[in-house]
Amino acid sequence: MKRFVAIALSVACGISFGQARRQDVVDDQQAEREAWFYGQRAYPLGRIPTGARLKALAEIERINQEARTAGLSPRALIAEGWTSIGPQPTNPGSQYVTAGRVNSIAIDPNNSNTLYIGAAEGGVWKSTDGGQTWTPLTDAQPSLADGAIALDPSNSDIVYVGTGEENFAIDSYYGAGILKSTDAGASWKNIVGPFLHAYIGSIAVSPANSQVLLLSSDTGIWRSSDAAASWTQVLDGTGTAVLFDPSNGDVAYAALGNPFGNFNNGVYRSTDGGRTWQSIRGVSGNVLPSTRVGRISLAIAPSAPSTLYAALHDYATGGLIDIFKTTNAGNTWSPTHAPNICAATGQCWYDMTLRVHPSNSNLVFAGGQTSIIRTLDGGATWEQLYFIGPDGAQYIHSDYHDLQFTPDGNTLYIANDGGMYITTDVFNEGVNWTELNDALSITQFYPGVAIAPADINTALAGTQDNGLQLYQASLGWSLVNCGDGGYSAISAIAPLTAFTACVSGDIVDRSTDGANTWLPSQYGINPNDRAQFVPPFIMDPSNSQTLYFGTFRVWQTRDGAGQWIPISHDLTGGQEATIQALAVAPSDPNVVYAGTSDGLVQTTQNALAGPQATWIKASTGLPGRAVTSITVDPIDSGTAYVTYSGFIDSTHKPSAHVF
Repeated sequence: MKRFVAIALSVACGISFGQARRQDVVDDQQAEREAWFYGQRAYPLGRIPTGARLKALAEIERINQEARTAGLSPRALIAEGWTSIGPQPTNPGSQYVTAGRVNSIAIDPNNSNTLYIGAAEGGVWKSTDGGQTWTPLTDAQPSLADGAIALDPSNSDIVYVGTGEENFAIDSYYGAGILKSTDAGASWKNIVGPFLHAYIGSIAVSPANSQVLLLSSDTGIWRSSDAAASWTQVLDGTGTAVLFDPSNGDVAYAALGNPFGNFNNGVYRSTDGGRTWQSIRGVSGNVLPSTRVGRISLAIAPSAPSTLYAALHDYATGGLIDIFKTTNAGNTWSPTHAPNICAATGQCWYDMTLRVHPSNSNLVFAGGQTSIIRTLDGGATWEQLYFIGPDGAQYIHSDYHDLQFTPDGNTLYIANDGGMYITTDVFNEGVNWTELNDALSITQFYPGVAIAPADINTALAGTQDNGLQLYQASLGWSLVNCGDGGYSAISAIAPLTAFTACVSGDIVDRSTDGANTWLPSQYGINPNDRAQFVPPFIMDPSNSQTLYFGTFRVWQTRDGAGQWIPISHDLTGGQEATIQALAVAPSDPNVVYAGTSDGLVQTTQNALAGPQATWIKASTGLPGRAVTSITVDPIDSGTAYVTYSGFIDSTHKPSAHVF
């Protein structure tokens, strides 16, 4: 349910893939994305074993150590020979510059130009010039999925990062505990604690005692009294926020906000530094709602710490119940009648944030799915600052996850699915946003990159919520199609002709003018076929007019996607399985391989016979896990390579993945 709007732009290099078509796509296929993302990793166990990534990293280090002992260079994670090609950023020079999803922001209290951000799957990045340039800090750490960042208020060189993205989206990665740095991000220690496989949403350090921390995660509210070395659960439930009274380390607040609803959901207060907690729903009719309450976001007024604001998600509609205010530390609450910042398709469970100005308790910003709102009078009135729509005046990505003021309150940063933005129009009637994405490389890619056969410096690749993008030998990439982009193909004989298979619901599009215009090109494909959320789509390397598309069966076109016909029966084991990988032999267009989500590989020797093609299983000796990719030897059509995802059993001892 992530709304995305692409703005038209021009690209004037390479093969002249030109102006993007405008998109206004509402993504309401969360279940399909989840099935694709987790299914291939969990099959056949039905789950991903705890600690899988950590064990993989340990295996890499074992291999490297063997190489060092033998006097050789490490064989894994060798940086030499690799150069980033971006996107850094997407759509440079346009009014719509993006990078990828950012979840959290932390600003150095001693230097407003120094800030840290946590990306959904791109790790932690640091800027020392107010976001103009960025440096990645955690590329080699056990998790690149970040949900929270906090700095020790008494020593800003001490940085805590909570891994695991607690946005409740099905493409949110779990984490590997906490990353701690004592040298401003130059080095890190991984503290797994009780948070392996967890999703961490917020961290707070006591202003009175740097040893005391609070943390919210999908497993509850946790407290540490030894600077994150060990943790104790102090509230059971789904924690979505923790914060300290900045003037009194004994007073802390927390929110439990299971997005599906739970009787524990609500706001809590502690008066003993987070050891014990009491619900502060309110009294005498001035209370927080007790029904339909899902995710909760909290913000405190630093200049008047008895004043707090709480944004409540309505799990029945997905929208906003309201933003509530207390001026007496939660004894009573009042609704502010805020606009529904998640009105479009209702996903306050995913994107809902608010922040109070550091010296003005009446100035509050809040962001949701497509809206940014502000009150200058403590919630008596709200104004809409930005809404994505056909006539939107501002070019800023949707889906807002964090808001942070600089200590002086003159500047506000916002993080969303497109990256980072800044404004100095904190009090001004007109609020203008400036993007800070030019130096960020945090885009999330789906499989299916297509490299132009006639030009290795031209490629198309699909991303999550940042469209189908074009690479043309520059760090800056261009959006050309889709909201979520999948597989692509570029013709070898007509380099201005390209095809895209956007995610489920927008199957195949074709452009014959360098991506200036796109035409639906799935005629004949049964839209009711069960298929992957990111369905496999490939071009015959020896004939650009022949393409293949996979559902539970193989579809073929011989006329450049003019008409499609099925050339196989159900190639899966049945039930909910689908085709996940396709490959055509470069030396023989009759030889096609298909791999399925339930572990089968099948092949045909007469694919050009169309519906008369015969298929045979070629799965002997292969594991019963999900196929992820197939490639065929360029000379010998009978030699192919197949990769598998998944694990053997709950111990996930080393298992083969390439055959």
